Amino acid sequence: MTASRDDGSGAASLNASQTASEPTADESQTESAVEAQPLDSYTVFEDWNQDCDLLMILVNNGNPIPDRFEYQPGEWHGVEIDQRVAQALDDMINDAGHEGISLWVSSAYRSADYQQQLLEQEIQGNIEQGLASSEAVVKASAAVAQPNHSEHNTGLAVDFNGVESDFYNTDAYAWLSAHAAEYGFIERYPDGKQDITGIIYEPWHYRYVGVENAKAIKESGLCLEEYVQSLQKN
Repeated sequence: MTASRDDGSGAASLNASQTASEPTADESQTESAVEAQPLDSYTVFEDWNQDCDLLMILVNNGNPIPDRFEYQPGEWHGVEIDQRVAQALDDMINDAGHEGISLWVSSAYRSADYQQQLLEQEIQGNIEQGLASSEAVVKASAAVAQPNHSEHNTGLAVDFNGVESDFYNTDAYAWLSAHAAEYGFIERYPDGKQDITGIIYEPWHYRYVGVENAKAIKESGLCLEEYVQSLQKN
């Protein structure tokens, strides 16, 4: 299975001193995917998504946003995001700033229509580079998630600091790794989990699941797919 990306393009950023950046991550610069695991991004979590805490819905290549989930429009300094996330995001960014860490939001909520637009733009770009239509679609699908299969379509996910491939080397990433769970966020696409999440290593992408859940997931050392499966087994 080829890991894809969940960053799309076209991002809003409103830290007073920062400007939005287009995603620049290069898949060739990410760590290579690990060997396939028994659990992968096409594992069906339909039953889970019908009964779980809504902050814990699992959205990936094989699992669309469940019908029971409703995006609750909100904003953080003009950036669209689910209102259940806004205060925690504000607290986290402010507290990081007090410790000399600069965090800004590069991308948050994206509508399904906009997600479709991103996918179509990717397909058209591939065609303009000389690919046949069928090849263009396949390549595009490995770069941009299908509508309603991206966490950004939920409003529960944020990308930080320009979506740079070397973000993992920054003080901002180190701070998030140490403290994000205290505010209810998890690193959604960790290194070494590409064949499970279906998404390349994205150190800039954080998902809100609530404080209690985030702390438990961080302590487990599992990605969200693995953690949910562990709960199902128990």
